Amino acid sequence: MSQRLSKVSIIMHWVVGIGMLGMLVLGWSMHKFKLHSLYPWHKSIGVLIVCLAVIRVLWRLKEGWFPPATPMGNYEKLLSRSVHLMLLIITVLFPISGMLMSGAGGHGIAFFGHVLLAENIDPITHKVIPLSHILAALGEDTHKFLMWALAIIFLVHISAVIKHHFYSKDETLNRMLGK
Repeated sequence: MSQRLSKVSIIMHWVVGIGMLGMLVLGWSMHKFKLHSLYPWHKSIGVLIVCLAVIRVLWRLKEGWFPPATPMGNYEKLLSRSVHLMLLIITVLFPISGMLMSGAGGHGIAFFGHVLLAENIDPITHKVIPLSHILAALGEDTHKFLMWALAIIFLVHISAVIKHHFYSKDETLNRMLGK
């Protein structure tokens, strides 16, 4: 029943997944330990990840949903599709919410030194002026919510991988590893 996945699907899965996990850890660390000097890297990688995530979503739409590696009940299929769909949506919305928070907050958005949206600095006080307090707050609240949602859904996803590999002993993990 196991269907081979394309190399593009496998590569995009791992690059976006590891990228999102890395950004979760980096973002949390930056906030927790006040590592403000890492924000330009965080923003640049976020722009890159959202581009890759959109490509991944488009590729998934092209290829469709793959059948499970082993027979599953209807509730398992529904749970699996729901988790995968939420992961796809969050990988796009999470970086967008961060860009909304930064851009609307007047902090700008740069991509490895190339300015995509300039900072909005008061020429007299040299302080950042938000473009929209409401949009910046919406971006921040959404980013915080999606951070926790991604962490929880990621744990569900990893738990399912462990279940499939060690309990069901099926080919789910091997298929994602390209074996």
